[in-house]
Amino acid sequence: MLRETLLASFQALEGRFASALAEAQTMDDQFQRAYQVFQAQMASHLHQAMNTLPANNPLSEQIKHFIHSLQQQDQRWRERLQHRDKGLAFRQGFEDSLLVFVFGKVKSGKSSLGNYMAWGQTDPTQQTKDSLPANQHPAWFSHENTEAENGDAPREAEQNQQFRVDGTEATSSIQGFRLPGLTWVDSPGLHSVKQCNGELAQEYVQHADLILYTMSSSAPGRASDLQEIRQLLDQKKQTLLLITGSDTPDEDWDDENDRMVIKGKMMKPAPTRLAQRDYVAKELNADGIARENVEIISISAQVAQRFFDDEQHMAESGMAQLFATLHTLSHAEGVRIKRHVPLNNFHKFLTVCIDDLAPYHQQIALFGETFKKLQRTLAQTIIRQVRHAQSRMRASVDDTFDALLALRDDESAINSQLRQARTRWDTVHQEVVVEAIAELFRDITREFKTAMSDSWQASTLTLPNFSLEKITEEIPGEVVKGNRKRNSGLGALAGAALGFALGGPAGAAVGMTIGGGAGGALSTGPRMGTRTIELTVGDNLSAIQAQAIERYCASVASAIRALADQLTTQLLTESEALTDALKREVATMSLAIEHLLLETQRILHQENQ
Repeated sequence: MLRETLLASFQALEGRFASALAEAQTMDDQFQRAYQVFQAQMASHLHQAMNTLPANNPLSEQIKHFIHSLQQQDQRWRERLQHRDKGLAFRQGFEDSLLVFVFGKVKSGKSSLGNYMAWGQTDPTQQTKDSLPANQHPAWFSHENTEAENGDAPREAEQNQQFRVDGTEATSSIQGFRLPGLTWVDSPGLHSVKQCNGELAQEYVQHADLILYTMSSSAPGRASDLQEIRQLLDQKKQTLLLITGSDTPDEDWDDENDRMVIKGKMMKPAPTRLAQRDYVAKELNADGIARENVEIISISAQVAQRFFDDEQHMAESGMAQLFATLHTLSHAEGVRIKRHVPLNNFHKFLTVCIDDLAPYHQQIALFGETFKKLQRTLAQTIIRQVRHAQSRMRASVDDTFDALLALRDDESAINSQLRQARTRWDTVHQEVVVEAIAELFRDITREFKTAMSDSWQASTLTLPNFSLEKITEEIPGEVVKGNRKRNSGLGALAGAALGFALGGPAGAAVGMTIGGGAGGALSTGPRMGTRTIELTVGDNLSAIQAQAIERYCASVASAIRALADQLTTQLLTESEALTDALKREVATMSLAIEHLLLETQRILHQENQ
């Protein structure tokens, strides 16, 4: 088959290819809508969570890290989708043609082959181009360019109406031409010194309907070539293997000038070409790729160019076989391939999307577990900090009471000192609680400290006044004189006077004796006096100390736990709400992808029936 015949056959297929992207495009629209909702909802949940997080709280940092990791995951997915969108956009201009993608290593003859397909010449002159009717001129196009050093310039092929074939890094662009029913794409070489060139080619080859993998006849079947071929076949890519440049200089002796001249190119000997094809097939077969599953053709565009009107030489050039294969393939399976490629790519993309959602599940689950672990750790830390704070509080109270021992008998002085001590203890209380919370939640805010101080001042403790326990006791005093002598004398005088009046001198003597006796009987003798005193037998100082320690330690523990609970409860509630919302969004997106995946599988299954 000649080149012109092949091109004419492609023109007949143009109308049949026209609607190839319709089904894939419809499902892609469904995916885009689901993804846009997913992305908007995820961004909204994460943004809201970030705005409500308490500033400078260590637990907030944990949530911020989680939010940041999810945002990075979203970014990675967006980038992947952008690449896929680029592929669809790349195909959208070529719905009505079979997209043939030339793929292979640097200097493997891709551009020369492309020029031959476009113009019938590997390096066409302007005269050659002008010699063709305008309706046979290819329509050139350009896509991405890596701008690699020594590579072709952006839109260079489009401007020159041919591929550049000189230089070691000639092609740095995705570029090509269109003829009715056929889109021919040339790509940068694989395993180039410019890694970006190979990466660009790898990216676009996924959207080809048919891949022509080129290997130079100077060294076909290199390990790096075989690896690329295996990957394409593993991906079920429709691929033909071309051993390019299967020619040799056609030398002849010029008798007139007495020198050897090269008349052009002629094919390498058939056994050599067969041996090269067998070698490649054998190497592929070693990896389980049967020869009947891949066609290998030895070609020479320069020989075909030289003998374009010689049927036998055209057949030997391998180009006739290539044209016949392309014709058969395009007419027998062209429409199926055209429909199958975007659907198959979409199916693979959805499968990757399912994998893309796995990190969301893992990150959300890990965050939940991390936060619960943090809570357990925090509970243990609270116990340790409460004990430490209580120890400091107890030491402060004990120091005060040790100093009060010297004033123990002075009730008024101790009560005065206790009133002053209350202010110090309140200060110590605030300090130890602040330090304990600061250890639990570093970089605590000033507002948080203020709130904690106000809370303590509003709940002052009461302690009893200091008092001494006393008893009264009678103790011996001074000796008290008696009145016996005075009363006896007075009685004797009174008795003597009465006895003299009644009995004269004798009566006076008797009366004095009786009166003196009576006066003595009515009198008291000297005796010992007593006095009452108060004795201090005890006080409540120790009881006040114990009560102060108990109440202050209890207050310290209560304040630390209450404030810690307040913070953790708030963050736990917010984090649980966030993870629940994110789980719902991921689950909804998963269901949407799985539905599209099943639908794509159904259509592909019908295509293969």
